Amino acid sequence: MDACVAMLRQVHAQDGYPLIWPASPAGWLGGGGQAAAWVADDAGSISGHVALARPHAGEAASAWAGALSARVDDLLCVSLLFVAPQQRGHGIGTLLLSTALGAVRPRGARAALEVVSLNLHAVALYRAQGWQEIGSVSYDWLPEGAQSLLFVPPSS
Repeated sequence: MDACVAMLRQVHAQDGYPLIWPASPAGWLGGGGQAAAWVADDAGSISGHVALARPHAGEAASAWAGALSARVDDLLCVSLLFVAPQQRGHGIGTLLLSTALGAVRPRGARAALEVVSLNLHAVALYRAQGWQEIGSVSYDWLPEGAQSLLFVPPSS
């Protein structure tokens, strides 16, 4: 966990993700109704992280459920996806995203994800992988002009 927190600190310093630094980064990485989590390991050094979590009830969950013709209880969100800045460009984000997506259907669930519009690298990755933007949500904790973009996977 210490290595994940250290990597997250690098990502936050470079990209501003997470937008608001958590009081307990380890708790933030390990909490929130997670169903599963993975790390990418490069010769014993953690280079990326992704998790699957149950969505919180609300506007985003309702939008995903509608777009996927699914119940909110049948959704799993790809979350906490980040790659060490020095490891980017080697397909780690794509591998982590694919790993998480591959674990959704065997659980009888449908995938979705949410990303802050300011996180340009993540938005570009999801679009490049064929994820479809189905809407956006505004939260009071977002900076002026920023939105939380809602995506569903390709062939949904």
